[in-house]
Amino acid sequence: MDGTRPNDTSRSDRFHLLVAGLILLVTILGAGVALLGTHASVLESQATRGSVVMAVELMGALQSGSLRAAYDTDIVVDMAAKMMETAALWQAALDLELEGRSDEAALYATRAEELEAEILAMSGLSVLYTDERYAPQGENDLLPDLDAYSADWREPIDQLLEEQQEQAEAADRWGDKADAHTSVGTVLALSLFLYGLSLAIRGRVRLIFTGVGTLLVLLALLWTAWTIVVA
Repeated sequence: MDGTRPNDTSRSDRFHLLVAGLILLVTILGAGVALLGTHASVLESQATRGSVVMAVELMGALQSGSLRAAYDTDIVVDMAAKMMETAALWQAALDLELEGRSDEAALYATRAEELEAEILAMSGLSVLYTDERYAPQGENDLLPDLDAYSADWREPIDQLLEEQQEQAEAADRWGDKADAHTSVGTVLALSLFLYGLSLAIRGRVRLIFTGVGTLLVLLALLWTAWTIVVA
């Protein structure tokens, strides 16, 4: 006759049923965490690609903008130099005219007029003179508004830089979430192992394995909630 008492058998059956239920719940939770980890990994990949695309666009915008700015500012420098030379030529022509050296004065005046024509032609080659936002205002204003020009060409670059940084930060954030979900999955796997051990052994020791496994499940739940809400 079997020496096992009916009450012991009943308690063992209830314990096995409880642990089986816990294993089922942990399995479902693990599947959910795995789904969250996959979702986070996909979003991390998308954000990483977006960050790379933005970085390429940013480099292109910087290169083209820098080349354009260098071209426009070179024209301004050349025009300023020609303006100074023109003023010096006109002054020399005036001095020579006052000294009665009209022929020499005419040569200086002719050269000054040629430079003025060159300056006028150059002004049509740069947006700094063709765009009213930057062009000199009035006869006494000889130089364009370089500050406004610089601010305008930097604006799209700054916007691209901000978007690229946002994508990079999003990639880091989703990467951290994916790593956290992977760690949670590891904790849940350990809890399943402990539940399995509790089913294989007898006595009060199995309660220790069950309790530790349950604590790990609670830790996994808190970690998952923190990852979703806070991280």
